[in-house]
Amino acid sequence: MKAFVLAAGVGTRLQPYTSLIPKPLLPVGGKPCIRYILDRLIRQGFEDIVVCINDSHLSMFKHELRDLDISFSISSKPLGTAGEILNCRDLIDGDFLIHYADELTDINLKELVEFHNSKKDGVATLALVDQFPLPVGLINLKGSEVQSIKEKTSINIPFWVGIAMVRKGILEYMHLGDDFAIDVFPRILDEGRKIYTKTFETEWIDIGNISRYKHANELAEKELRSRSLSVW
Repeated sequence: MKAFVLAAGVGTRLQPYTSLIPKPLLPVGGKPCIRYILDRLIRQGFEDIVVCINDSHLSMFKHELRDLDISFSISSKPLGTAGEILNCRDLIDGDFLIHYADELTDINLKELVEFHNSKKDGVATLALVDQFPLPVGLINLKGSEVQSIKEKTSINIPFWVGIAMVRKGILEYMHLGDDFAIDVFPRILDEGRKIYTKTFETEWIDIGNISRYKHANELAEKELRSRSLSVW
């Protein structure tokens, strides 16, 4: 099974960290974020892995991932998450997995593949998590009086975590510059085609901005003090 890890984003919300280091290579618990993703893909049986990157970062990625048997798809400018896939369409010969490079989770990808294979009429199957961790506290009010405070809690709402199994036919709905969530998936639904989901009750965190990145490292430090980072 082929997997594409989308790692060509600029990471503007993580500046100044990303002024020198591309977001997927930022350390989490002393290890580049993307290593957790690639190691898990390999553990779960993905033998053909392509990392989509910007050409200015090629040498850094090759150095950090030099021990892994993976391939690179290189773009010279930002293409959007879907555009990254379109840029390497010649490598696609069947269903494939997409995985954003800033998502840390222990989702069972084998279960996602099996569920996707059971839904023959679907163009894509999105991996969802049903607990969204909030970076802020929630205040319960009665009028203007505070009744309770829940600091950095989670809300029970399913959300997409940037991981999906998709059919090769999804290429028909893509253009350079497109984002999967903003452009491609709505385009599929507008044509009456089906997109399925599978929800996982598991942990998830991203490093999309500075507060989330710091939170990921706080969690990693706790994990390292107690046990290995097997959750990711």
